[in-house]
Amino acid sequence: MGRVDITRTFVGRELNTEYLFGLFAQLALNPNATTLLGVPINYSIVHFTANQNIAAAATIITFDFVSLGLVLPVEIDTWNVFNAQGQILEYDATFRWFEYLLDTIIATVGAELGATSLQEVIQFFTVAIATSICDTHLAYCNGTNQQYANYSACYDFLTTEVRFGEAYELGMNTLLCRSIHENMVPYRPSVHCPHIGPTGGGVSKYGGTHLKVQEAMA
Repeated sequence: MGRVDITRTFVGRELNTEYLFGLFAQLALNPNATTLLGVPINYSIVHFTANQNIAAAATIITFDFVSLGLVLPVEIDTWNVFNAQGQILEYDATFRWFEYLLDTIIATVGAELGATSLQEVIQFFTVAIATSICDTHLAYCNGTNQQYANYSACYDFLTTEVRFGEAYELGMNTLLCRSIHENMVPYRPSVHCPHIGPTGGGVSKYGGTHLKVQEAMA
């Protein structure tokens, strides 16, 4: 099981492997996609400690937000529990000051757009992200994996029926959450298409729809 503060809990070896490695690989393959996620380009471990099978580290990772023309550092604090074979059994990860990161991205893009209000920038991102998600849905979510009746239904829902979301809501019923899961759709549409759909693929104990993904440990 893995827990990430901004996206909540992921259960199962397959899903954790996909999200830890495949998410950023997919971003690298599609650098022009409009997203608030960046591609990691280097890292520096600034703090590390370990005791028996538990290790903790603070790592500064530099992310390239290719489509936005930004390169920004993010500190990620991790705690890992290993088994006797050196495999990770459980982990916790915290994106330190992620809200500040999101604010920096929005402010920078807003200045480039000449926006006069925060709402104007949010509207820009809403249109761009919704368009990207609906393009992905159209390409990969066919047959039994289809979540929306058509492209217009997808776009209307994402731009009018769901909130954009705050920095701490990438695991809640928000557009930002669906943007995270969009990048996983090409890997396994049957699993990930529901995560960008109206239901989000699950119900949250926090209220509303929560894009929590679960899978039995292999």
